[in-house]
Amino acid sequence: MPGTTRRLQAIMFTDVKGYSAMMAEDEARTIRLVAEHRDLVRESLARHGGEELRTIGDAFLVVFDSALHATQCALEIQDQMLARNRALPPAEQLVLRIGLHVGDVVTEADGEIAGEAVNLAARVEPLAPPGGICLTDAVAAQVRSRIDRPMTPMPPVALKNIVHPPALFRIVVAPVPVPP
Repeated sequence: MPGTTRRLQAIMFTDVKGYSAMMAEDEARTIRLVAEHRDLVRESLARHGGEELRTIGDAFLVVFDSALHATQCALEIQDQMLARNRALPPAEQLVLRIGLHVGDVVTEADGEIAGEAVNLAARVEPLAPPGGICLTDAVAAQVRSRIDRPMTPMPPVALKNIVHPPALFRIVVAPVPVPP
């Protein structure tokens, strides 16, 4: 199509676990915490070559030219969030989920991105463990021997409107306590 380009990119989606409930409980605090979260994420994106395409509430859509850089950025973000949370009371903590995929991305003239790879990355993010990362086999193949964290295979899962779901892996940065 005229005005569009295609290229292979790593796609990252992030999301704050429990964001809607946090907003309902204390909107002002949540807005402040999400602003802190955005600063932390943007600093990591700058260090790893991530291009922020969009934020919606608590979520980021980011692209990278490298699956390794995307994974290193995701690990750094989760490590920093873990360190931040350890120093704060529970009400001030934020827990993220991050999803990663690498694939063919269509970039439209207005900068919007589309394509099956983007849809797949969006479906993968909610499957990440709280405080962790979910990545597709395409990313895992690129980073397997280049990161110092174990990747655990996940059981096969159906992904909404994805005809051929890939194998998925998770990286648990640190287990997040689940309230009773």
